Amino acid sequence: MEKSSKKSLLIITLITAIFLVAVAFDLSKYLRGPDESLVPSRWPYYFVNTLSRLWAPMLVGIAIVVFFYFIEKVQTLKKSHELMMLALFIVLIFFFQLSLVYFSRFGVRVLFRRIADPGINGYFSTAMKIKDTKAFLQNFPTHVLKQDMHATSHPPGGVLLMRSAIFLLQQNPRLTDMLYSRIPVPTGDAKELWLKHDKAGRVGAVVLSFLLHLTAGLTLIPFYYLIKTVSEDRIIALRSTLLYSLSPSFSFFALTLEPIYTVFPFLGCLLLALGIKKKKELFIFLSGTVFGAGTFFSYSFLPVLVFLFVLGIILIPKVGMRILFSTLKWFLTGILTPLGLLFLAGFNSISAFLVVVGNLFPRSYLPYLFYNPYDFFVFAGLPISLLFLGMTYRFMRRRKNLKQIENKFLISFWFTFILVVVLGISRGEVGRIWLPFMFIPITLGTFFATKDLKLKTSGFILILALTIMEVAVIEEFWVPVW
Repeated sequence: MEKSSKKSLLIITLITAIFLVAVAFDLSKYLRGPDESLVPSRWPYYFVNTLSRLWAPMLVGIAIVVFFYFIEKVQTLKKSHELMMLALFIVLIFFFQLSLVYFSRFGVRVLFRRIADPGINGYFSTAMKIKDTKAFLQNFPTHVLKQDMHATSHPPGGVLLMRSAIFLLQQNPRLTDMLYSRIPVPTGDAKELWLKHDKAGRVGAVVLSFLLHLTAGLTLIPFYYLIKTVSEDRIIALRSTLLYSLSPSFSFFALTLEPIYTVFPFLGCLLLALGIKKKKELFIFLSGTVFGAGTFFSYSFLPVLVFLFVLGIILIPKVGMRILFSTLKWFLTGILTPLGLLFLAGFNSISAFLVVVGNLFPRSYLPYLFYNPYDFFVFAGLPISLLFLGMTYRFMRRRKNLKQIENKFLISFWFTFILVVVLGISRGEVGRIWLPFMFIPITLGTFFATKDLKLKTSGFILILALTIMEVAVIEEFWVPVW
C-alpha cells in the first residue's frame, strides 16, 4: 500500500473514531443538530443499552465484508454470475437493515408501529383513508396538508403504492387470512394501532414493513449498472454500491420511502448514460420519462436534474452544442410525457409541487447553512465523505486536471450542492431527504480511493468496517429507528 494511502486511512480512521466517541458520550449537543423553537430538529440522545443485540448487525456486516472480499478477487464475471452476485448482495443488505431494527431499543416489533403510526410514518395511515383514488388525485393539491406526517411533504405516489398493497389484500381474503394467522398481536402502544385497522390493514402494515426494506435493496441493481456504465470499471461499481447501501441514510429510512425513491435517478441516469454512449435517442427519451414519472413520488431527486444540467454545460466544449441540444430535447420530451398523462388523469403536477414545497417546515435559515452539509455528509457515511472531501482538496490544489471527466463531475456536484444549500428550500432532515443525491459524492469518493489512492482490498475493507461502526453507533445513541 502506498504511503499516501496509509496516511489517508489513518486520518479517516482517527476522525471517524473521534466522531463516534463524541456521539456515544454526547460530548456536544450540537452534533445532534440545532435547537429550533418552532419545529423539533435535534436528534434525541437516548441511550437504551441494547449492546447485547449488537451481534446481529455485526454478524451480517462481517458476512458483507467476506462477500466483498471474495467477489473483488474474481477477475471476470459472466452476466449470469453477476446477477447472482447482486441477488446475494440484496439479500445481505435486507438482513443488515433488519438486524439494525432488531438492534434498536424496540426490536423487530417496532416495524408495525413505524408503518402504522400516523405520527411516525404517515403514508400508510393516509392510504387507509382513501376511498376514491380518482378523487384523491384530483383533490390532492387542496387536501395534501390534511394528510399525516411524511405524506404531507411528498407527491401522492408513495401513498398510492401503499393503498395498492392494501387493496390487493382486500381482494384476496384467503391470502390475508393465511398471513393473519401467522402474525402475533402486538403489545403496548402498538396494540392500539392494531385495533384501529381491519384485517387487511393489519396484515398490510406488517407485510409492507418487510417488503419496503427488500424493495429498497432492489434499487441497488440500477445503481450498480449505472456506476459500471459510467466508470467502465466493475470494481468501482461494486465498491460504490457497497458503501452506498451501508450508509446511515440508506440503512435507516426504508419505511419513509426515500431509499426506494432513488430508483428514479438511478434508472434515469443509467438510461441517459446508455443513450449517450450508444447514441440512441429512445434511451434518452426513456430517461426523461423515468424522471418525469418520479415527480409523482418525490421531489428529492430534483438536485440530480440540476447536476445533470450543469454537467451538460461543462461538457459543451467536448460534445458540442448540437449534440447537447438534441439530448436536451429528447430528455425534456420524456419528462413532459408522464406529466401530461397525469394531467389527463386529473392530477395537476404543478399545483401539487407548489403546495408541497410551500409547506416545508418553517425552520430558521442560517443554522442550516451549516447543518444541511453536516447532515448530508454524516449520513452519506463519514469515511466515504472524508474520501470525497480529500478528492476535492486534491483537485483544488491541481486545477490543471480539469480535463479529467471525474473532475467535471466534481465541479457539477459542488455547484449544485452549494446552490441547493444556499437556496434553503430544505431545512433539516437532508440526511434522509437528499439520499437520492448522495450517490454522486459516494461514487466520486470511491473513484478517488480506487484510482488515486489505489486502495487495495484490505484498505477498502477498513472503510467498510468504519461505515458499519458508524451506523451501529448512530442507531444506539441517536435512535433513528423508532
